[in-house]
Amino acid sequence: MKRIDSAEHAHHSTARRLCGLRISQLLSVFLAGFCVTIPLQALGGQRASNSPTWPYAVFSFLWMASFVAVVSSIVFAIRKARQAAKEHARYVAENPGERWKWRPDWAEGRIDSTSTKTGGIALLVFAAIWNSMVFLFVYLAFSQMPKVPWPLVMVLALFVAVGVGIATSALILLLRWRRYGTSVLELETRPGVIGGRLAGRVWARIRPEPGVQISVQLKCLEQRTRQRSKGGSEKDVSVLWTETRTLRGEDLSLAPDGGAFVPIDFVIPPECQETTSIYGDDGIYWELEVRAKLPGPDYVATFRVPVFVTEESDSPHAQQLQEKERRRTLAAGPPPKLSARISPTATGGREIFWPPFRHVVGGAILLVLAAVCGLGIYAMPMKGGVWIAYIFLGLFGTLFGVAGMNAMFGSSRLQLEPEGTLIVERKMLGLGRTRKYNAADIAVVERIVGSSTNQTSYFYLQLRTRAGEKLLLGSGMESEAEIAYLEAMVEDWLAQYQRRASYWSS
Repeated sequence: MKRIDSAEHAHHSTARRLCGLRISQLLSVFLAGFCVTIPLQALGGQRASNSPTWPYAVFSFLWMASFVAVVSSIVFAIRKARQAAKEHARYVAENPGERWKWRPDWAEGRIDSTSTKTGGIALLVFAAIWNSMVFLFVYLAFSQMPKVPWPLVMVLALFVAVGVGIATSALILLLRWRRYGTSVLELETRPGVIGGRLAGRVWARIRPEPGVQISVQLKCLEQRTRQRSKGGSEKDVSVLWTETRTLRGEDLSLAPDGGAFVPIDFVIPPECQETTSIYGDDGIYWELEVRAKLPGPDYVATFRVPVFVTEESDSPHAQQLQEKERRRTLAAGPPPKLSARISPTATGGREIFWPPFRHVVGGAILLVLAAVCGLGIYAMPMKGGVWIAYIFLGLFGTLFGVAGMNAMFGSSRLQLEPEGTLIVERKMLGLGRTRKYNAADIAVVERIVGSSTNQTSYFYLQLRTRAGEKLLLGSGMESEAEIAYLEAMVEDWLAQYQRRASYWSS
């Protein structure tokens, strides 16, 4: 398991994040403002001569107001970042070996949700800038051209639709904040423990009506910043582990000052990675999200929570927690819909089989894309200088084809025998190989998130051997309950073999 213990590296990366705003960013906003305003003034002057028309006046007012708001917010953010950097340095000096105390809210155990009105206001300012520019372009196009060509109309309509969407998203965020305000997470475990628990409660301004479903999701995420070939950078966030608990309105308790308390209790597997990103810089961070579908805007609250390796991670109490959680998962039984088939073997063991044709729609789409690439190569004229296009289409066609074939026809099998033999089989179109291992060869059983969206994650079951070999099984399981049940089943089989081996060795 990868664990980063360098507190000095984490401190320096956090300090760089807090002091990341520079005066150059402020100057770039001024330059961008002038670069956009000057040509628009010239364009508007051609139409308005000495007296600007009212559309241009409206645009100028919205642009300047938004420009002043952006500049003011950057100045405020620079001052706030400098103050936060000084405070962070003080917390580091006072708690050099306890990184969960480097943030005052983590140390206090009271964490505010990240869903504040600031995001809605920022998006609303951006919507004002975008829509004012689009409004001016539409006015100039229809006022200066006797007949606007239809391709230009389509492009302008697309920009108008984007502006409406941005403004709508900003209003939804503001309405959600006005109704629910800022939620607060009160931590019972400070910090959350790898191999142990993350527990507490969330105060939310909601009414715990019977029948209302509340989704509580804990995620381990990794953020990486990639440099683009043409300059600039982009952030890539991947999900490493996730688990969701579903509560009902009856499970909530009323708060004395209004609202309700949402209970939080997760058992974190020992193979997960601890927090290395404290203030949003690159690295591992943990996020808790609470959602509820209510009349009007849905309730959504997100918290960045501390999860670290501590002395409790390898304690007997942590092992008892893991065993209790595994028993709870197995006692709940398999979910109603399983993509895998679970059946007994002739020798008294258990077999888990993921058959082909589990992802027919996705596989068919990938195969159609591969066919389109092939048709593109066939229809392309054989002339000099197009060999790059042949390579491009051929590469993507091959990737789409292999992925589609695997999604359609790939299968895998895991056989757990009572004497401690583990048989792994992976095939595609009947071709593949079968390998045997002993239970003592398996070091870790874990769920892997292959890809994730806002609503759906796709899981694999991965076995890691002590020699470092990784065995992926069950491509793209969509049910979190299924992957949790199968993971608990394999871990229980390994635990039984270890207890049996320990008994005979003693």
